[in-house]
Amino acid sequence: MHPEQINHRRPCTARADPAAKYLPEFASLKTPSGKPANLTISQILSHTSGRGGAAEMLSLLLARDASRTAKWLQEQKEFSAKATEGYSEIVHEFERVMARDDYQAGVNAFFEKGHSYYWWSGATHWYYLPGRARLVARLINLNLLRKAITTDAEPGSRAMAMYELVKRQPDEAQSWSLVCERATADNDLTVRLTALKILTDAVTADARLRNLVHVGRRTSNGPDPKEPVQNSFAQSTAARLNLSIPQVQTSFEELATALRARFEFALRLAWKV
Repeated sequence: MHPEQINHRRPCTARADPAAKYLPEFASLKTPSGKPANLTISQILSHTSGRGGAAEMLSLLLARDASRTAKWLQEQKEFSAKATEGYSEIVHEFERVMARDDYQAGVNAFFEKGHSYYWWSGATHWYYLPGRARLVARLINLNLLRKAITTDAEPGSRAMAMYELVKRQPDEAQSWSLVCERATADNDLTVRLTALKILTDAVTADARLRNLVHVGRRTSNGPDPKEPVQNSFAQSTAARLNLSIPQVQTSFEELATALRARFEFALRLAWKV
């Protein structure tokens, strides 16, 4: 078969074939011991090959035939973590080359059927995001974003979906309700802190109040909105921000008032005088 004649009607057979059968560039790949790698398409797009190999494989498929690659991607039932990570690193190539509908279908496919290679550390810069979380900003279907916020298995995807939804619908009450709900109901502390950060940023530009959440969030030691803020946390926050405990308590009370006024969100305080 000619390298460009990939059988998109039989994706399972194609996945079991040597990658070099379709993409001669892979014939020269060697193992660490110097032997021919003889990688199959399935290996490259699964856990049995390196993440970089998956990105290179996808890039070469795209270069061969963008439309047939789009069809082939849609036929896959699942994408491994390494394939998803590789795709997220070169997704801009797909956006540049593919027809708009094919590109968006590919993004949706990897987001819905893929898995992230890395766990989320809490960072929001693109470079530090897991693969699926990187794709969130490229989703255009708002229902996918809403679903990700409430049911996605990966904390990074839930967090980034919150950012995206309120950015696109800043005046939509339902969007903010989902963020409020995640702030107290999510099972991941960093997601809860992210939700509280989003809410805090929306109600105040006061750096003093924002730092109550932001500084703690960077260390995953912020005011957990699922639990009342206790004296002990006010003390540790005061030490981090070089403030007095009464100053911190007053700031938390101002923040709680602002959140309640804007979102009817209850940031519970439990000061003991």
